[in-house]
Amino acid sequence: MKHVRVFSFVSALIVLMACSSAPVRDSAALAEAVQRAAGANARLPAADAGYLDAAWFAEPLSADRAVQAVLANHPLVRAELTRLDAAQAERLQAGLLRNPMLSAMALRPQGGGRWELDYGLMQGLFDLFARSRRIAVADAVQARTEAEVLAKLLDLAHAAKGNFYRAAAAQARVALLQERLRLDTQGQDLLDAQLRQGAATVEAALRQRAAVAERAHELRVAEVALAQARSTLADGLGLSAAVVLRLPNELSVPDFGELDEAQLRQLAFAHRPELRAAQAAVRQAQAERALQGAALRNAEPALGRAGMRESGGMRLDGVGLQISLPVFDSGRARAALAETNVQDAQFRAEAQRRRISLDVALAVERIAITRIGLAQAERALRELERAAELQFRSHRAGNSDATTLLAASSAILDASLRVLDGREALVSDLAGLQWAVASSEFGERFERRSTAE
Repeated sequence: MKHVRVFSFVSALIVLMACSSAPVRDSAALAEAVQRAAGANARLPAADAGYLDAAWFAEPLSADRAVQAVLANHPLVRAELTRLDAAQAERLQAGLLRNPMLSAMALRPQGGGRWELDYGLMQGLFDLFARSRRIAVADAVQARTEAEVLAKLLDLAHAAKGNFYRAAAAQARVALLQERLRLDTQGQDLLDAQLRQGAATVEAALRQRAAVAERAHELRVAEVALAQARSTLADGLGLSAAVVLRLPNELSVPDFGELDEAQLRQLAFAHRPELRAAQAAVRQAQAERALQGAALRNAEPALGRAGMRESGGMRLDGVGLQISLPVFDSGRARAALAETNVQDAQFRAEAQRRRISLDVALAVERIAITRIGLAQAERALRELERAAELQFRSHRAGNSDATTLLAASSAILDASLRVLDGREALVSDLAGLQWAVASSEFGERFERRSTAE
């Protein structure tokens, strides 16, 4: 009876450990991470949520709304979220034990005789005692998957924000080129009238007509670029058509102070999902090393009930034990491979850390340079506006003609185009810095003001 009590105790232990639940993923953790990185208004879609309708896009887009749209409307966001479900399933699977093995043999002596039935019900012990190690591996895999999903979501949000800035700038550029074409057309009409009066040369009229044709060509190119930018933005938001998009008329840049590169680098180290994924990969490799180095890994023992029955009524019951003899595979290769994987993951994590540091440094440097360039372009625009004002006063006093006044207005439009280019570059660089830091602690200082007003 002693072996029956032992078997009953082992069976009860196996059942209790096999039925105990594995930790459950916190579904709010990823949503909080997205809000921390992309802004408080960033929301992940619920499992049964529908896509955004045309009424949602009736309001003009902003950078913040573009991020909201891509997270709520893009099918790839939901595809990435299914990876979390797969990781959760793998985590639950890691907490389960292998199914017990039932064996049965019917034996009979040659030439006839009594039948003998040998049977056994065996349960592997390695899964039982290595369960916590397998769950540790699954935990690390899930943490890595969540970090990779977060990185993908932030990439989509960053791309949507950049596409919004490019589309808004393209629309503002078309408006400026339309105004410049209007001024050049007025200049052509003026020269044609002067030519009929004999006050202008044919050469000057031809040059003006060529300038109008060139401006018209530039406008057509800009309109094509706008159509492409709108299409790219619609694709980035998960839309099937760009006609529902309403873009602002202007693109403004916020006022922001000096950037502390060291502080931004620390924020990036704390929040960049790529680094978190690399660190989770290190934990995964370490957990796998512990699993492969377990004492029972090579033996893979199995314990269970065994018995024998004869057709004559003889009966034998007992406890069965199976052990794999490490004759050919001692496990040293698996242990060496696991150790190598740990070192590989550690080196890759350090490489990722250095890359993040460079990303922050480059983003800060780009902003500093672009900021100076924009300030110079804005200063040039202010000077041209002052010169145009003086030219207008001179024209009212009769000291200059309309052609000179039109030329001054055209110069202002050219300077406005350069300012627009600078603003587009600066807001894009600011969005790039927010992506490099992966924290709205920096982005919220300028996000609402950096969108078009």
